[in-house]
Amino acid sequence: MQNRIIGFLANLFLALTVAACGFSQATLENTIEEVNHHYPTLIGPGFVAEKLTIEGDYVVYHYVLDKDQHNIDAFRAITPDEMLSILKSQGPEMKEFIRLVKKCKMGIKNEYRSYPDGETVTCTMENSIL
Repeated sequence: MQNRIIGFLANLFLALTVAACGFSQATLENTIEEVNHHYPTLIGPGFVAEKLTIEGDYVVYHYVLDKDQHNIDAFRAITPDEMLSILKSQGPEMKEFIRLVKKCKMGIKNEYRSYPDGETVTCTMENSIL
């Protein structure tokens, strides 16, 4: 499961082009808008990346998991440091995106929602650890 997440994140951010300078909230919003053109997308059986949003001080990835195929507790067990390591290992495009999020003084959240019961687990990476 974690390998599917890693693969999805790698493919997603390889498609992004983030400028080396001039980071701003507008750049972040434009990047998120571009990413959302590819959503929703099936990551694997019963695992859908639904959308990417800005909510307050966070960039939020929204995922939907089929309860019959995935144990949401596995996502609850992912620590912020583990998630950040996964993100940073995705290559230069992801590192640039993380820098953009940090420069905008935001954090990153991964929100996993179980279907059909609606149980939600969120992994939060605060700006200070980015």
